[in-house]
Amino acid sequence: MKKLLIYFIPIFIPCFTIVLVNENSNPREAFKEFSLRGVVTANAADKIPTECSWACHNQTAYCKANHVKFLKPYFKIVDPIYYSIINGLKSFGDYQFANVLFLVLAWPMLLCFLLVKSILIQFKIQKLKKNA
Repeated sequence: MKKLLIYFIPIFIPCFTIVLVNENSNPREAFKEFSLRGVVTANAADKIPTECSWACHNQTAYCKANHVKFLKPYFKIVDPIYYSIINGLKSFGDYQFANVLFLVLAWPMLLCFLLVKSILIQFKIQKLKKNA
């Protein structure tokens, strides 16, 4: 049972936290529905100078120029990493599928695996110290 919890908790807590944050950040009041390529969205596709929209998702440079203030000094560090990830995902041919596969499934599972592995190693260290 203890080992099951060691494997389950590192996966459950981040997923639960994401759901909790997303549900609490959703606006409770009715919002205007927008349309983007025939799909109803909660955000506009127009360029809005005062807030992010789908235009920011589709044109990173527009968002950086109009909405980013605090992180501007770090663009030289972050941009090569950011754009290499985007270009790498696009190189798979199906960007959306690759995005889900790597950033939603593979990367979090790798982090959970490494976390569980480090916890198990720590337990072995504690057991060895106790027996010594």
